[in-house]
Amino acid sequence: MRRAVIASLRAAPFAFGLGALIAMTSPFVYRSTAAFIAESQDTRGLSSSLGAIAGQFGISGGIGGTQSPAYFADLLATRSILEPILDIPMTTTEDTVARPLIERLKIKTPDLAYRREVAVKKLRASLQITPDIKTNVVDVSVDARDPLLAFEVAQALLASLDRFNVSVRRSRARNEREFLEGRVGAVQDDLRAAEAALEQFLATNRGDTRSSPSLAFRETGLRRKLDMTQTRFVDLQRQLDQARVQEVRDTPAITVLDRPNLPARRYRPRRKLVTLEVLVVGMLFAYAFSRLNSFIRANQPSSV
Repeated sequence: MRRAVIASLRAAPFAFGLGALIAMTSPFVYRSTAAFIAESQDTRGLSSSLGAIAGQFGISGGIGGTQSPAYFADLLATRSILEPILDIPMTTTEDTVARPLIERLKIKTPDLAYRREVAVKKLRASLQITPDIKTNVVDVSVDARDPLLAFEVAQALLASLDRFNVSVRRSRARNEREFLEGRVGAVQDDLRAAEAALEQFLATNRGDTRSSPSLAFRETGLRRKLDMTQTRFVDLQRQLDQARVQEVRDTPAITVLDRPNLPARRYRPRRKLVTLEVLVVGMLFAYAFSRLNSFIRANQPSSV
């Protein structure tokens, strides 16, 4: 063991020098951070009876509601959010001429489709997304070799996420509006038929139904059917008006709590930590190698 300790101490200066070299030559990485929470949208939905009918047609009962933070964490890493960012012109501290992000990523390949695929993967690898289930807050950070580039990518990421969510919300509202328009038309026809049936009954019996219990019972049924159809029509018309308003809303789908910051200092490498880690690993490796070497020598068969 003493020999292994000596070997470990002897390796310390070399490990320290290697760690310092790695720390000094590692490229700088800057991190821009942000945090947001999903906006609590209008949670209105279809009535329970209409919602059951809508379910048969594949229409969701509501078009709002707050999504879980895990949903946004997964959504931020999808192509639907990341790919549009590649075409956004961005600048760096060393180059103030705006160029598309895909050029800033410096992917050298003539195949444009493969280039975009690699760019999406590289952009995805630069993201750190942490959802908080308790508070519904999503923390986002973007790493880049340039502080200004990290800041601009973080801004573009939040903007792309918001555009996507607004688009999805409008799409759902459009589907609901189209469904409701069909239902309103059908119920309106039912309402006209109920009104015509009651009108014909009253005209046939000249409004005198008190003398006949059966006629009074039938009149009550016709009026009840008319009232129910009117209630359905009014409810559907109200929901249709709400769906039309929701379809044209352009309010943000997320609320930004902490806007992206422009990094003032590098995030990596942490030179002292890197040097210490390499030093410890180097000494442990020298110690283990020396112990292993001693074990092998001790167990070698002696020569006659």
